[in-house]
Amino acid sequence: VTEHPPGADYGEVGECSAPRRGASDATYDGIFQQYAPCAGLDWRVLKAVAFRESAFRECVENRYGLTGLCQVREDTCALRRFGRAADCNNLRNPEINTAAAAVGQLAEGARRINQKCPDLTDPNRYITLLYFGHNSGAGALNAVIRAVEGENGGNCDGSNAAYDAAATEFWVSYSESRGRKLPPNHDQRMPYARRVAELAVSYGVTNPRSEGGECPISRR
Repeated sequence: VTEHPPGADYGEVGECSAPRRGASDATYDGIFQQYAPCAGLDWRVLKAVAFRESAFRECVENRYGLTGLCQVREDTCALRRFGRAADCNNLRNPEINTAAAAVGQLAEGARRINQKCPDLTDPNRYITLLYFGHNSGAGALNAVIRAVEGENGGNCDGSNAAYDAAATEFWVSYSESRGRKLPPNHDQRMPYARRVAELAVSYGVTNPRSEGGECPISRR
């Protein structure tokens, strides 16, 4: 479970000289194309995530320690599982940051969705759930799908209102059970995820799943 709010604007700290780039900026397209196979996704999904997280500002950091294009945190950086722990200290590097996101939360989210929602064809719903998992964690994603669709999931075609309510209820229950304050924007995470999905679809994504390409990262 990841308790940070969506987007890099929340509690930005430190200095970042990188300019805010527009959603159509192609500066990092080559990196997204290179690492999308690590998550089994259309590369434009990674682009949409990165824009909504950082406006393609590779040096942005928020007060929760989330850094870079895809807002990855050093202590949960998935590259450690691939023998690349040292890279987790360099998350302002656009390639390292994208690689960490791809093999981490995005790959895990895609795996959960493919397992729980094998019949899901709606790109908006797929990417919405994927980003919710990236932002809130695979455990939260799994709990929300189960709450709306039941144990097996199927095509995950519940209403937006049902998913919004389930996501909010998850955070309320999670926080109460641990005696913690509700995380910021806990009731806006699913609506924000739909904005990520809308952007990816505007890029031309019709099928977020992609089996093409080879991941340049392998376990050691």
